[in-house]
Amino acid sequence: MDISLGTIDWTAISAITSFLMTVAAFATIYSSVRQNKKSRELQIKLLRQQQAQQKLDDMIANIMTICHNMNPFHIFEYSSKLVNNKFTEEDRQILETLTIDNYYNKTNLTIQTDRLGNYESAKPLLKRLQQIDQDYGLWSSTVSALFQMIHSPELSNPLIGMAINQMISDMANRCLKIAPQYQSAISEITNQNSTIVEKAKQMLNIFQPEIARHIQQQQMELNKELTEFVKFEQERIDKLIE
Repeated sequence: MDISLGTIDWTAISAITSFLMTVAAFATIYSSVRQNKKSRELQIKLLRQQQAQQKLDDMIANIMTICHNMNPFHIFEYSSKLVNNKFTEEDRQILETLTIDNYYNKTNLTIQTDRLGNYESAKPLLKRLQQIDQDYGLWSSTVSALFQMIHSPELSNPLIGMAINQMISDMANRCLKIAPQYQSAISEITNQNSTIVEKAKQMLNIFQPEIARHIQQQQMELNKELTEFVKFEQERIDKLIE
């Protein structure tokens, strides 16, 4: 079969070749765009994962700091000294420093509460953390303020007497909630005919070991809840790049 070069439609062949090259180029560009899109999407996912991981790590570190600063043994020593009339001015200064640290702790807790508020899994953790903070704050402020009032030249001032009575009431109410077996002893203290200072010390003597034990128990539960929270959130963060 003879094919004459003069009979070949080179224009058509050229058009077909150009079309095929155009299709190939388009396919290459499309593939490249698609890969770039996937790459960008992966980069965005990795960035979101990194941000979420950093946020979680920061929150954990802050919660651990808050817990460390609410060590009941920090207060127990000075609380016992006050009950046994061995509390000194130096002790008061140390306890005052701890009280100031607790104020910073409260600020940190407020910040973490705002940050963790959007996490449904963190609600039990936050609730327990806030209760520990309230108990620790009540104990710390009571010991510090009671020492100042006892040694104040204005101790006979009715306002100071009212303040000490309020401390006695606060300690009694909290103690009855966490250790109701002391109801009889607490009633006996509040009804006895003794000075308001002596009542406060006797109430503190009952309150301090129970609140220390309660805080320790709550911190153990908090550790479990924190572990569960971290586990849940870590699994969620790991899935961000899937």
